[in-house]
Formats: sequence, structure tokens, C-alpha cells
Amino acid sequence: MFKPYDPPREPLFDVEILRRNITADWVKAQITATLERHMAGDKLHFHERLPSFDEIGTDEALSKAIPHPVSRGPLQDKILDILGELRGLGLLQPVPHGEDRQSDEAIEWNAFVANGSGALGEDSWDYIFNLPMARAIGEALWSGGQEAIYEGRKAAGLNPFSGRTSSERTGDKRLMEYTDELIDAVASSAVVHMEGCATGVLQFYQVGGEMTCRKTDQRLGWASGRLLNPALGAWHHPKPGEKGRSRFELLGAYDAPKPIRHVEIEAPSGVILMADWFRIPGFNEGVKHDITRGPSISSDLGVDKRTQDHYERLGLVRVHTTNCLPRISRDGELIRIGHFNEDHEDLWEDDPTAPYGQRFREELVPDEIGSICCDLWDVTFADREVLADILIAGGEVIAANDGVGEHGRPVEGAPRTREEALALLDAYSQKDTVAKFDVEPGAPLHLYMATGNRVSQFHEHFRSPDVSRHDWLEDMFILSPRPLDVAAELVDEADWAWPDRYSSSRNEEIEP
Repeated sequence: MFKPYDPPREPLFDVEILRRNITADWVKAQITATLERHMAGDKLHFHERLPSFDEIGTDEALSKAIPHPVSRGPLQDKILDILGELRGLGLLQPVPHGEDRQSDEAIEWNAFVANGSGALGEDSWDYIFNLPMARAIGEALWSGGQEAIYEGRKAAGLNPFSGRTSSERTGDKRLMEYTDELIDAVASSAVVHMEGCATGVLQFYQVGGEMTCRKTDQRLGWASGRLLNPALGAWHHPKPGEKGRSRFELLGAYDAPKPIRHVEIEAPSGVILMADWFRIPGFNEGVKHDITRGPSISSDLGVDKRTQDHYERLGLVRVHTTNCLPRISRDGELIRIGHFNEDHEDLWEDDPTAPYGQRFREELVPDEIGSICCDLWDVTFADREVLADILIAGGEVIAANDGVGEHGRPVEGAPRTREEALALLDAYSQKDTVAKFDVEPGAPLHLYMATGNRVSQFHEHFRSPDVSRHDWLEDMFILSPRPLDVAAELVDEADWAWPDRYSSSRNEEIEP
């Protein structure tokens, strides 16, 4: 199970660092204390596995008592002490290109390497235990102890692996009572294997510890054999029908888009409807039809791909937000969507003639168009005619499927004609959480929004002399009839293709 490298490798560091912290006697004491605690029915944390009544006093109970790194307690403290010594000797190196992928593990490890402390809060130490060195110490300790149990069972003429269930635990797969000698062997084997794996002399294959890149939705893992200098990478597998072998490639620097995206849209009718989603019969089917599966919208790439797909395929704009209630305001020629704090001190002044002695400075605030309840963490909008096309397409899908919608349930009231679709939209626009406003029909409309799935970065980065900035208004995105003056290094000029059928060059002005 534990093999030396061929050719042999020199230890990565002095093994005495490990021996000063973890000895066979220490492991035995931990096992003994845990066995006693388990017999009393106590555990350190919710996820700790207690032995069943039939397992008490057997090798299965002993297996559950071997220190493991996922268990909160003394072993984690020992691992941190060891990592602290290695850091003090300058042996630990930061994870390259992990922070720009927003890997919590990389952020925490790099902070520890830099200054010996955590970066993400009180409970963030757990991320450290997902890195290869911490897992090499903890997992090799547990696996080495488990190896001694397997050998003990074989010496007793039993199958190395006991049965998983009571019905399977018969014959040579029955449970075996542990002895003091077996506990000594487990402690000794655990330490020997831990020393070999942690110093890089024995091969260590990390199981688990993978993560999903928040930027690209790519599945990331740790490069094998890199304990002091951990690095993230990803497996690349041949596509079906392709020849070749799977390969593991280390991550390079992440080529992130600029924080702000600028796209142009057009409004054929000049009437814009805006909501978190249009819960109208036929809308889901009209949007989902023919859409291909892509990266998760939990990632920046997934959000951007979905936004681009809706824009190019439907003429529909979908801006990712949070679970919020943004205000839509008309500020001169701008439409501003964002968080409005009406209680901010800048919006109130003392006035003895006003109720409660204070007057709201209404003249400072842009005109309110409406507000949206973003239960779906999105703001979705389009021209009224575009939305009607989507509803009609959805109605056709439902009709072709004998009245059944995308979720396999009957859908009633889906439109079959433009008149029906427009009537549904007009009725829906009366809701409190739907905004309706006019723009110039057929003229370009410039949208500035955040890239990725973190809407707050728009307010953090967006600056323009064309847009006033206030402490009481945090913009999430902005619509303008003309391009705004924004620094080029901040703006990604999207090369997305607006649907030709809604281009002003192809359409006569549509009466709302």
C-alpha cells in the first residue's frame, strides 16, 4: 500500500520535526482515549462515527478510534504545529494561481505561509487540512494504522476486510477482538507510514480534496508529490472517440475578464419590461428551448455564458444579482438599477416644520420607476416585442407537446398569437415587482454590468464622469442611450452578436 519512490528520494525535511510532535505513544494514547469515549457514547463532533453495540471491543471500533485529520481535535493541532515549524524554516511555498481562482484552500494556505495566520475567519483553518502536506500527515497516519489492522486479521486467519453489515460479518469476515498488542502495532504502523509519506520518501496518493473553480467551473485537484510546494491542476480526458491518454496539467495564470462588461441592445418597440423572471405561461419553454448545457452559474464563466446565450439567441438580457430588492430609477437619460438606502443621513435634514423634525431631501433622489424582488438572484429584461416572441415560441412548444410544459406538467394559458402574448405581458407589467419604462424605439441602448457572478464588483469598479456617485445608491448595472466615459482598462467590450431580427436595420419601428 505504501511504496517508496523508484529511484529513492531524499527526505524533504528532518523527520525529527514530525517526531517531536507525533509519536507512537501519543497515537496510542489518542486511540485509548477515543475507545473509552466511544464506549461511553460520546463524540467530539457531529460527524464523528461511533461504533455500534456489536462493534465495541472489536477491530472495527479500533479502526474508528485511529486519529484522522477530518476529526476536530488533537491531531489537527499537531498538524498545525508541524506546519508552523516547516514555515519557520522557510520550507513552505505558496500555491501559485490559486487565489486568482478564488480557491479558499489556496487563499488560506498562502496567508499561513506569508504570516502564519489565517485569512478567511475563525473557522477557516479547516481549509489548511485539505492541502497535500496536511493530508499526507493525517491520512497516512490513519491508513498506516489501518494497515496494521489488516495484517492482524490476516495473522488470525481472517479476511483482511471484515463484512460491512451484520449479515456479512460471518466466517473469515467476522469482527475480531482487539488486544493491547494490536493497539501497539496500529500506533507503530501509523507513525512509520506517516513519517515516510510526509517527508516524501513513500508515495502518497491524496484521496479527495478536489474543488470546483469559482471562475471557470473546472474541477481542480492537487498535483501529486508536491507537499511543500502545493499546486493546483486539472485532469484533461480524451473526448469520446478520440485517442490519447488522460493528462494532469498545472494551472496557469487566470486570464480574467475586465470587471465591467459593455454590450449594446435595441428596443424595437421602445417599451422595456424588467423583472427577476417572467412567470407567464410559455416563458420558460420559450427560453429553455434548444439551450445547451454549459458551466454552472455558480461560476463566473457559467453566468457569462448564460448571459451571452440569452442575449444572442433571444434578445433577452439576464443580469445576475443577489437575493435583493433593487430600485429602478431614471436619472436624467440614465436608467440605474441598484440598492437604494433611503435612511442614509445625507438624504435627511433638520426641518422644524417637517413631521418628526426632519425632511427627506427628495430633490436629490432620481425618479423611481419601480423595484424588483430578485428571488431568483437575477434581473431579467427585454423589449416588449422580444418578450412576446419568447412567449409565442414557448406556446408553440407546449402545443406540440400536447399541453405539457418543460417540467412535465400541464401548462394552461400559454399564448398562440401575438395579441395574446402582448395581453399577458401588459397584465403582468401591473405587478408591484415588475418595472416598465420607455426608451427611444429602435435606438441603441448601452448596458454596463459586472462580469461574472459577483454583482457587487460593478459598484466597486465602475467610475464615470457621466454618472454621479452617492453613498446612498449602490448601482448594480446601468442603461444609457449613449456610450459612457469609462476607463478602457475597466471595460470588456463584448463582441456578442445581437439577434439580427431585432436590429434597427431589419425592422421598421414597432408601435408599442
